[in-house]
Amino acid sequence: MKKIILVLAILAAGGVAALAQPRGIGLRKGWSNAFEISYQHSITDKIFLQADLGFDYYISSRMVYKQGSLIPTAEVKFHPGATLTTTANMVLFEPQWTAGTWQIYAGTGISLGWAEDRGSKCETCGEIHRQGMGFMFSFPLTGGLSYQFLKVPIRLATEIRPQIGFHTSKFYPDGETWLIGFYDYGLWGLVPSVAVYYTF
Repeated sequence: MKKIILVLAILAAGGVAALAQPRGIGLRKGWSNAFEISYQHSITDKIFLQADLGFDYYISSRMVYKQGSLIPTAEVKFHPGATLTTTANMVLFEPQWTAGTWQIYAGTGISLGWAEDRGSKCETCGEIHRQGMGFMFSFPLTGGLSYQFLKVPIRLATEIRPQIGFHTSKFYPDGETWLIGFYDYGLWGLVPSVAVYYTF
């Protein structure tokens, strides 16, 4: 019984210590069509975890002939998607540029979800064979810069996060056959993102 109480006390102390670490929640906007809800949780002064829930979409359109009509009309479809990205990051430098806290950090993790991509060109005809929404799994590589205001619970951040992985989507233009290929849109993570966090 004493051992059980001791274990519970240790777990409770660990939970309290984790909750006592600095945290932040906010919005992140990167290369994708939509945005991400982002959460950061510090483990130590130099290491923090980040989880981003992203909302993506793809809009397709084509001209179709309705029965009895000689004039084509545009058929537009909305294809929603979502991604989850988690990374473990380490603070490499803390420049003393101005009042407040500057941090330069880097990290890696995993990302998966239902996202848009286009790629896998035909070697003979040069046409793109994969297009639209599909399952994605990748390994993100993060490098970023953040600034914590001195007297305001706000943190600003910008980072690059290319993702190396694969994506499955339907063959274009037949829209029936599923193909797998490199996650081309993951390289758009080289375009810097911006984020704002409320810290607590």
